[in-house]
Amino acid sequence: MTFALENLGIATGFPFGRYHFEVAAGLPHIGAVPIVVGLLYFAMGYFSWMIASLLLDDADLHLDRLLNVVALPLVAAFVMVQWDVVMDPPNATLYHAWIWHEGGGYFGVPLSNYAGWYLTVWLFYQTFALVLHLRPRWVQPRRHASSLLPILIYLAVALSYAMPYLTGQSGDVIEAGGRSWRAQDLRETTVVVMLFTMLFTAMLALLRWVARRGGATP
Repeated sequence: MTFALENLGIATGFPFGRYHFEVAAGLPHIGAVPIVVGLLYFAMGYFSWMIASLLLDDADLHLDRLLNVVALPLVAAFVMVQWDVVMDPPNATLYHAWIWHEGGGYFGVPLSNYAGWYLTVWLFYQTFALVLHLRPRWVQPRRHASSLLPILIYLAVALSYAMPYLTGQSGDVIEAGGRSWRAQDLRETTVVVMLFTMLFTAMLALLRWVARRGGATP
C-alpha cells in the first residue's frame, strides 16, 4: 500500500506533492521508491501502532469494539506522522535525501506532504484494524514488558535529532523552491518540534506503561 501511494505521488503529485528520492540511489527500488522506504514505514509503523494502543488502553487487543477499530488507526497515524514532521525538513533541505520540486512553506516541505503521509499511514492502519476485527482469533495476548521496547526505540529516534543541532556546522542551504535557510536555524527548529511532538508522545506512553506496571489507575 505504501509503495503504491509513494509511486503514485512521484508520478502524479498526489497525495504528497511533487518530489523524487535522491537517497539510496544504489539500492533496489520498487518502481521509483527505494526499498528501504518500505522497511522504515514498517518499523516505525509498528512502534507507532504499539504506542497508540498503549495510550488507548491496549486498543489493539480489543478490536472487537468498533470504537477501537476507528480510534486506534487515527491515533497511531498521528503518532507516526509526528516522526515525519520532525525528520522531513532536515532530510529534504539539509541532506537532500528527497527533493520537493516546488519547495514548501515548512523549511522547504509542503503541507501536502504531511496530509499525504497521514492518509497513507491511516489507510494501512485502518486496513490492519479491520482485518483483526474480522479475524479476532489472530489477536494474541502479550507480556506487559513487550510494550516498552517500541516506546524506547521511538524515544531514541526522537532524541537522535538533537545531535545534529549540538554538533552541526553553520551556513546556509537553498531548497528547491529557491529559498535560503540558515542550517542551524533549521536544526534548532527540528529540535523544538521534536520536543513537543515525538518526545511528548513518548513521555505519555512511558508514564502510562509505568503506571500500569505499578498497578496504578490509568
